[in-house]
Amino acid sequence: METIGNPHNKIPTLVLRSSSLLLIVLGFSVIVGWYTQNDFLVQILPSYGPMPFNAAISFLSFGFGFLALTFKRPRLTLLCGSIILLISGLTLLEYLFGLNLGIDQLFLKPYLLDETSFDGRIPLNSTLAFIASGLALLLLGSNLRFRKRDLLLALLGSMVFAISLLAFLGYLTEVSYAYSWGQFNRMAFHGSIAFSLIALSILSLAWTEGETESSTLPRWLPLWVSLTVLIISVGLWQSLLILEKSQSVQLVKMVGDHAKNDFKAQVQFRLDALQQMGEHWMDSDSNAQSQWKLEDTLAISRLDGFQSISWLDPQLNSYWPVSHTQDQVDETEKLVKDERIKKYIAAAREKRAMTVTTSVDLLSGGKGFLIVVPVYQEANFEGCILGVFQFKKLLDAIWQQNIPGFAVSFYEGETPIYSPYTDLVVQDHLQRISLDFYGLPWQVRVWPLSLGVIKTETTLPWLTLVLGLVLAFLLGWVLHLRLVASKQARRLRETVAELQNQIQERLRAEEALQKSEELYRILARNLPDSFVLLFDRDLRLMLAEGTALTKSGFPHEGVEGKTLSEVLPPKDYARLLTYYQSALNGIENIFEDYYDDRVYLARSVPIRNEQGEIFAGMMLSQEITTLKKAEQILAEEKERLAVTLRSIGDGVITTDLKGIITLQNRVAEQLTGWKQQEAIGQPLTTVFQIINEATRLPQSNPVEETLATGQVVALKNHTLLIARNGTERPIADSCAPISDRMSNIIGTVLVFRDMTEQKRLNEELLKSSKLEAIGVLAGGIAHDFNNLLSGIMGFLDLTRFYLENENRPQNEIIGLLEQAQKATLRSKELTLQLLTFAKGGLPVKKTIQLDQIIRESASFALHGTSVEPIFDLPDELWSAEVDPGQLGQVIQNLVLNAVQAMPSGGRIKIQAENLNLTNGAIPPLEAGKYTKLLIRDEGTGISPETLQNIFDPYFTTKSTGSGLGLAVCYSIIKKHDGLITVESVVGKGTTFQIYLPASNHLVEINEPLPRTVFPLDMNSSSRKLLVMDDDALLRDMIRRLARLLGYEVALAKDGQEAVELYRIALQTGQPFSIVLLDLTIPGGLGGKETIVKLLELDPHVKAIVCSGYSSDPVMSDYRKYGFSEMLLKPYQLKDLRLVLERLSMASSGLNSAI
Repeated sequence: METIGNPHNKIPTLVLRSSSLLLIVLGFSVIVGWYTQNDFLVQILPSYGPMPFNAAISFLSFGFGFLALTFKRPRLTLLCGSIILLISGLTLLEYLFGLNLGIDQLFLKPYLLDETSFDGRIPLNSTLAFIASGLALLLLGSNLRFRKRDLLLALLGSMVFAISLLAFLGYLTEVSYAYSWGQFNRMAFHGSIAFSLIALSILSLAWTEGETESSTLPRWLPLWVSLTVLIISVGLWQSLLILEKSQSVQLVKMVGDHAKNDFKAQVQFRLDALQQMGEHWMDSDSNAQSQWKLEDTLAISRLDGFQSISWLDPQLNSYWPVSHTQDQVDETEKLVKDERIKKYIAAAREKRAMTVTTSVDLLSGGKGFLIVVPVYQEANFEGCILGVFQFKKLLDAIWQQNIPGFAVSFYEGETPIYSPYTDLVVQDHLQRISLDFYGLPWQVRVWPLSLGVIKTETTLPWLTLVLGLVLAFLLGWVLHLRLVASKQARRLRETVAELQNQIQERLRAEEALQKSEELYRILARNLPDSFVLLFDRDLRLMLAEGTALTKSGFPHEGVEGKTLSEVLPPKDYARLLTYYQSALNGIENIFEDYYDDRVYLARSVPIRNEQGEIFAGMMLSQEITTLKKAEQILAEEKERLAVTLRSIGDGVITTDLKGIITLQNRVAEQLTGWKQQEAIGQPLTTVFQIINEATRLPQSNPVEETLATGQVVALKNHTLLIARNGTERPIADSCAPISDRMSNIIGTVLVFRDMTEQKRLNEELLKSSKLEAIGVLAGGIAHDFNNLLSGIMGFLDLTRFYLENENRPQNEIIGLLEQAQKATLRSKELTLQLLTFAKGGLPVKKTIQLDQIIRESASFALHGTSVEPIFDLPDELWSAEVDPGQLGQVIQNLVLNAVQAMPSGGRIKIQAENLNLTNGAIPPLEAGKYTKLLIRDEGTGISPETLQNIFDPYFTTKSTGSGLGLAVCYSIIKKHDGLITVESVVGKGTTFQIYLPASNHLVEINEPLPRTVFPLDMNSSSRKLLVMDDDALLRDMIRRLARLLGYEVALAKDGQEAVELYRIALQTGQPFSIVLLDLTIPGGLGGKETIVKLLELDPHVKAIVCSGYSSDPVMSDYRKYGFSEMLLKPYQLKDLRLVLERLSMASSGLNSAI
């Protein structure tokens, strides 16, 4: 170790390195405390000031600066001193000029603030101490040498020590201005300790420099000692002043405790009297009333505070009341009828113990309380004694004469019950003392009536201050004289040091000689908890050494040279002789030996010479008492673990690193079907067989993943456990690693639970939710259709009335019919939306590019609005398998919602992107490629209460909405195996996010069919139309419409009749031009089945499929099923005409081609 200053004096170096290490630990701990928000590291106690982050950095710099100084690294010392001066200097500038340079929050925003206006700033006293100590560090690290350098260092160190000592004593004596100057932040308690370490280090270095220059004692030491004694004296002076004040407060508290004890004793005496009356009652067998009257009268007359005493039978009827007046007797009977008092009586009866009530208002004035004493004869409740007390009479008797000079009041919580004094003369000394009496919130408040009662001032604090001043002067003078004498003693000290060196050299030589002689014995002695016996062939001890020799009962002193029979007791000698002799015969033995309550592991071995001959034996014994106890504890712990595993309600299996089962509990036995004895040693995959419920494929082994990652692994949903007998159970499972004390993984623990019952409950809950949703849906449907049907029927009734009874203009009648037609069209739209929820509403998916349908659908919905779309659709957007019509409906619904949320206009952002999702990234989506669509508006937003219901059918907050738009969106996206989510902030807007699985298939391109419309000959009868529908009304309606369009119409009620009519027409040479087939025929052949039979009769049949199921796969892809066109119910004349025209023109084109 390099030394600083005087090379013969290592003390400053030790002090400096110790201080530096402590400062580094302290600074680093506080920095960690700031980052982890650990209050203890930052401020020790809540009442102490926190150490600012910059102060911790400065202390850390001090530690490294001092450490660099001891290793002769002056540049690092100068760098650390510069950092300290920079931080403290900028902080001082902030204090002097009221600036805010940001240095307080430069590294970290403070989370723990002092209650001042300087949040996070280093306190002013700490700043001055940092500046002084930083200057000293720069001075120590520089090569600057000048006269009085040691004195300057001493002054700086003394200044730092004075500031730290003042703060430290302030914390000890609770004098806040000692560590907190004015309105500035408080110096931290551990900061004062750190400054003391810094000051001691600086002073030790100054001492060294002063010693090098002149004498052993530095010249500044008298000044420093005087200053230190002076600071201590001032601190003691303040402490005594505070102590005197605390004695005054303690006196008031003592009076309060006396009042409290008097109250409890007096009241308890009265309670005991009632208790004794109850015991007498239980023991008496006659003259109960006369004995009662006598005891009650004595109690009321002798004990102040009683108002009345009554006997209550089990039905709470009052008997034999004894009181001062009849009014008080009547009042007792009224109190018994009070419900609150009845509860106390019931509690006393239930607990079979005396009960005290809270305060009650007495009719006679003032407040009182009741005491209920239950009386039992053996196990029978005979009744109870009810005592009524008046607070004022009771407390007057207890306190009025016993506490002179002090005011005493009685409170229940914050409610005054007894307060004869109204003025608080000395409010600072008011004491509140809880009575803690029968669990009641009663409180005694005591304060002195005058300051003279509690005056405890003495002259001791001032005498201490004067003596301290005198002592500081005398110590400084004595040390000054010591400095003069130290110069003369220096030579003598050097001579003594030289003599000591010579003596040390001689002692080292003797010690080396002794070590060489005792080497063998030292080896024997230093075996832990062991002893060694070396014996010759005559069983004579050659060596007996070891730390455990005395504990084993073996004599230690003077045994070498004696035989074992002379040393050991006869019983021990006879027991151990065989082992000693075996060692001499060349046989090694290992056995356990017992001495009292100690256990030893003994080993007897032969000792051979260079020729291999046995010339001696050795007995080596080691105490293993602790090990045996540990084995016992381990066995007990293993038993407790087994009990715990048996008690756990989940299945538990543990494995080693190879996945071999080492343990399982009874629940695991029941779920797997394997007994523990059979399962142990088996691979986990043999006992714990799990498959995916949906795919029926084996699940991966969770143990392998846990061992590979070192993390807890949970099984995926829909996991089935197959028991040994083939029983399948849904389970929830997690697998965690088992680590030893060195954090090395030594196995795994698998915990799983039978989820059969939970799954059943979830299914029941889901059924209940579906039934509730169906109820809401049915109600909404009934409401909307009733409104629409009412409109249709009303307008048709008006039309009929006008046609039959009045001569109305034709245009007015046409207007009524148009209104009825509008209502039917609204019914059609509602039906289309409802079909999305139906079984036939499955999407007909095609692989398409999403960007085109997104732009078209959004632009269509925004047409004619003041909302501007902003598209962000990448060129490389993945394709997806979707139903274009349904997806377009989703986009239109969401865009229309956004438009309605922005009545004054605005912008709507429509963005798409490609995503690669991992398992669990966005539940419940599985891992894979997805296309994400985002629609964000700048509208009014949705409240959290509304947000959770927006996807429910018929839930709407708009006066004109049907409540089906978002429900349809949710249903469509779900049927596409996707996910739709919503986020909204009221006043800022709403964002819908749609996730659709991406497709790897090629995009399908459909060529559009020609849509040219040619006029038909309305008078022609050459075209024949076959209509199949199960509804007679619809058949008649279609017949009339078709005749208007010039068709000869044949009607069929089901598929069989339609096929027969078509076959007859073919046979007679008058085939049908077009066939109109209803898709769904209850109880008969529908359109899908009929077209198959018609194609067998005529491969060129022209058929139209008609249905109200717009999302049915047949309607979405009708050509695939053999139809030429499709017609969606309900339809109008123009819809039927358009379809018939297209088919007629297609037929004409085909004929022309032929």
